[in-house]
Amino acid sequence: MNVDYLGEVFAGDRVRIVSRLIDCDHKRIHYFHEMQHEAKGYVAASNEILAMHVDVATRKSAPFPTDVQARLAEMKASHTALPLAAQVGRTLGIRRG
Repeated sequence: MNVDYLGEVFAGDRVRIVSRLIDCDHKRIHYFHEMQHEAKGYVAASNEILAMHVDVATRKSAPFPTDVQARLAEMKASHTALPLAAQVGRTLGIRRG
């Protein structure tokens, strides 16, 4: 998960959350959220996540149910035309010299 705090939001400020599905496969989803200050229009924070579906009975990763995979595929197709935020796609890790 990558989180960026880009601007201040104060108690009582109205915000808008915009979410986008970047990619998915049979058991993983890559998605991105932006929190926008509603009145001033700036992006106050962003959050990029790669998540895995886990079967709670087996405690192991497992494919999404077929109906969920179909809905994710539809969502991905409709979100593909949307522009990517500059924050999307950064990697995490410990860089070693």
